[in-house]
Amino acid sequence: MVYWYYQSSQSYFSNYHAAGEEGVALGPFTIRSFRNEELSLDDAAYSIRTPDALIVHCNDLWNRLTPRVREIFALCEKTKRETAGYFDIRRPDGTIDPCGMVKGWAIRNAARQLRGMGFANFCIAAGGDIQCHGVNEQGKDW
Repeated sequence: MVYWYYQSSQSYFSNYHAAGEEGVALGPFTIRSFRNEELSLDDAAYSIRTPDALIVHCNDLWNRLTPRVREIFALCEKTKRETAGYFDIRRPDGTIDPCGMVKGWAIRNAARQLRGMGFANFCIAAGGDIQCHGVNEQGKDW
């Protein structure tokens, strides 16, 4: 069995039973004890125990998001699952763009607020997105 050990600033592989200088044959690979700069860099970026790690800053930012922003992200993830990935706020360049969800979310919330205020008939139009409730001025369904 091969284990990956982490000890403070050293990252290395070793065989659990014995790891001599010759290493341990594992299929076409030979595993030797070694320090690996890339593993150290990964640990520096992703360890929650490293105060300056990238993941610590991401968690801090996530914790400062408002409940409304978290709601939008949750709706985006739900819609991504429901559409088998067709809807995705992640752009090919890796940035996130929730605009496709935000406008519909805002209209839905406005409609809820109008219904809560007692309005039975209304139509909200915002940049091509529409939310209607009740009947129009001719008394017909929207």
